[in-house]
Amino acid sequence: VSMEPWFSSGKWLLYAEIKDLEHFFLGIDVPFNSEMLVVLRTKYGVELKELYRARSILPLQICHFGSWNKSCGFEGPDLEFRDRRNNLHGLAMKTESVHFPPLSTRKGKYELGGFVGETWHILERVLNFTSEFVSLSDISWGVPLSNGSWTGLVGAVQRNQIDVVVALLTLSSQRSEVADFSITWSDLK
Repeated sequence: VSMEPWFSSGKWLLYAEIKDLEHFFLGIDVPFNSEMLVVLRTKYGVELKELYRARSILPLQICHFGSWNKSCGFEGPDLEFRDRRNNLHGLAMKTESVHFPPLSTRKGKYELGGFVGETWHILERVLNFTSEFVSLSDISWGVPLSNGSWTGLVGAVQRNQIDVVVALLTLSSQRSEVADFSITWSDLK
């Protein structure tokens, strides 16, 4: 069930008598963008734990979310969801880019530069992930084909050859049908 696309869009609250969360969730992917809370009874009330994995093969992250007891009521997190998910725990993202100076530049096979490259390197440090560069034969932006597949970088994302296109790729309704886009972080005219 956790592999279904709708799992990530919900907010899940699990009431259970679980002593070992890691063992209970062994082999279960709790996607990074899902909100899974587990309610655990304590001597004084309940504790809420928030669970996720940066990727299905990485360890389960178990974080304190909040607690409730009769005298104090509910005490929840001070941080918003995106601020609580600020560590990708060393995740290696399969990436590819294009040479499109001055915005994105390629210095050899595995080095990014330009505005996009420098921004990407900051994100790597702040969010604790690395880049695994995939050498693709077609590094055009990509066009749709009559069978619904795509060429280029959009096609590589569609086929799961890469996780991320590290470039300023224009959002379009056609592209958004086959690839997810980040929030807009550049408004170049």
